[in-house]
Amino acid sequence: MALDHIDIDISVAKRRELGRPVHVMQTGQKLKQLAVVFLIESDWRNVVVTLGYADILVLGFEIPTGKEGAAAADAARCLRQAQDDLLRGKYDAVVSQCRLAVEGISIGSAEASAASVSVAKYTNGKERKLMTKSERALFIGEAIRHFTHLAHHPNPDGTQETFNRAEAQAILACTVAFVDGALSRARSKID
Repeated sequence: MALDHIDIDISVAKRRELGRPVHVMQTGQKLKQLAVVFLIESDWRNVVVTLGYADILVLGFEIPTGKEGAAAADAARCLRQAQDDLLRGKYDAVVSQCRLAVEGISIGSAEASAASVSVAKYTNGKERKLMTKSERALFIGEAIRHFTHLAHHPNPDGTQETFNRAEAQAILACTVAFVDGALSRARSKID
């Protein structure tokens, strides 16, 4: 039987639908409609575990659209490249892209100043315990920036650091969490 045409419907599970199966499949007399539903993270994990390949943890990162998305575009591009580099075994490049992602997330001068204050508070034993959640998040960003600095600049003795898979994965996960948190803080200021 020859098909007159095929309509393709691409669906993505919305946040409130996470964990629920999403099915879209219809067949008509002369129309075949193919539905493609993107797997959510837990489905992907289940597929990999079921096949006996590995037990994995997948981190989701919601990339916003509109004005907010424009501010995050550089960071998102860098994180996508870092993930691609990780899959290709280019671990130094992963760390380098993470540095660019942290720098690419547009934070205002007030937040940049607050990040410097958070580092100062952390180094002062008495003030460290008094740090707010926001200050601690900014400190994490500064720690990521400090660690990933090594991917762009040689050590004082002129040697260049290299990174292994575990280090690249760890810094990528931390960077995704930091960028997601920065976007969340930006959203809460807009709302």
